[in-house]
Amino acid sequence: ENTKLLLHKHSFMKASLALTILLLSALLMHVVFTWLLNLSHEEKLKHATNSMGIRRHPSTTPIPSHTDDSGYRSFDFEKTKNDMALFYNVYIPKVESSENMDVGNNTTNHVSTIFVSQMRQIGRSEANKGQEERLTVYYNTIGEDNVIPKDNQVVCRRNDVECIHMNHYDYGQEEYTLQNLQDYCKLHPYHRVIYLHAKGSYHNTHQNNENRITMTFSVLNKCPKTLVETIGSDGTALNVTCNVCGGLFLPIWGPFFSGNMWAAQCSYVKELVPPLVFGERMNSLQEARARNDTTSTKAQATDQGSLQTNLFDNLGSYCLGTERYSNEHWVASHPYLQPCDARGVRLGTPLAPHNPWDSKQWRMVPQENRKRLQNDENKALRMQEYFLLPGYLFRCLFLYNTLPPSWSWAWSWFPDGAEWYQAAQQFKEKVVSVVTRQYARQ
Repeated sequence: ENTKLLLHKHSFMKASLALTILLLSALLMHVVFTWLLNLSHEEKLKHATNSMGIRRHPSTTPIPSHTDDSGYRSFDFEKTKNDMALFYNVYIPKVESSENMDVGNNTTNHVSTIFVSQMRQIGRSEANKGQEERLTVYYNTIGEDNVIPKDNQVVCRRNDVECIHMNHYDYGQEEYTLQNLQDYCKLHPYHRVIYLHAKGSYHNTHQNNENRITMTFSVLNKCPKTLVETIGSDGTALNVTCNVCGGLFLPIWGPFFSGNMWAAQCSYVKELVPPLVFGERMNSLQEARARNDTTSTKAQATDQGSLQTNLFDNLGSYCLGTERYSNEHWVASHPYLQPCDARGVRLGTPLAPHNPWDSKQWRMVPQENRKRLQNDENKALRMQEYFLLPGYLFRCLFLYNTLPPSWSWAWSWFPDGAEWYQAAQQFKEKVVSVVTRQYARQ
């Protein structure tokens, strides 16, 4: 009888152990399945990027140095549940500077007014409404110190945004804030960022104030929608529209976004030449361009080709993207740019007009020069023009050592795009030197 009881007890224990193992296995499978089913949005974006290859960019850009002599100070970003952050550059003219007479003694009051106005626009925007937490505004102040009110947190909280003052610089331009923005993107490569600045703080004019309000509204309310990717159940990106959006995209002189206010995908921004060195790169680029410019008395024969500048009569730093204007040319400088703008176009439509010569975007080009190059009798001039596709390809190769991909807006927007695309397939990185030299002989 005791033996039977022991056998029964032993069988019961074996059955209980087997049942326990079965339940634990089922629980583990449930945990794994739930984890796979609830992959974060960021992981899905990562999978979509790797599977489609749409947002891969060659890693040819240098890592920015935070120990150089530029005075730049990095910032430790806090963790956030949001997938978007806003970076804001506040330039405050030195009140003792004689160059700021158009601002006069009301400099501090004027900049404070701009700050309050833009915080109000941010708080009421679609960009802020679409976040889990308050939209964080990371900002630098440059120039006169202690101008932004000490109670700016009251101003920010009143408009339902979180403001974080990163640093103050006595001197500088937008490159410090842009570098902070890129640092953030390298930490959060699948987030989105918005860049704004206090336009009109230096030149207090009615036109600048109106432009600031319009551009701020467009970037905050229209652009974020063009950067949203629809992710399928398998993690595949179903809809990718653009990676940078601004109020007005201009391929000439640039490409650049007029006013330098925009929203962008971090996966694109992190691949750009760091802002701290971009100005130097642009200066070097223009030195190389001048050596190849056969319309210049300083032109020299080089292996990089024969470039000309016939579209514009006067070459200033604003159109060449040098000095402080390099910051305005920065975000649109990569060959993998997919631009959208909010200037009345249907949201989600990448900018690529099919009849470029009739586009209003040529309005900055002197009409006589435009008509001259439009004439096919002057095709040789067109195929060597720095401000057309030859120059754009030259910049892409100089800055990033790569050509635009097949889906780039540039092949369909610029004249002679099909011919340049075929030549690029054949000659690769030598395309500019081969083609321009060929037409220089005609």
